[in-house]
Amino acid sequence: MLSTSDLRLLEEIKSWEPLKGDLSGIVPVKQVALQYYPDYHPQSASRALRMSIKSYPLLSHALSLVGWTSPKRNFTPRQTAVLAHYLGTP
Repeated sequence: MLSTSDLRLLEEIKSWEPLKGDLSGIVPVKQVALQYYPDYHPQSASRALRMSIKSYPLLSHALSLVGWTSPKRNFTPRQTAVLAHYLGTP
């Protein structure tokens, strides 16, 4: 069961804008990672993004509330909205 604060956060997340353009819809983690880390090799960019998520507890928690876990290979529009909210638009 979700806490009251988690329910509030989920409601707030609904109003956040997902990423646009090439990053709209369901997108591979690698594609999003390369936008945040453009100078990295694709695999390194994915690893760097996953480490950023892991080291940022608020981001990690918000992503878990919208169904993302580290082994997943894709982000949904709602999950990209969470990324953009916490990390900024790439």
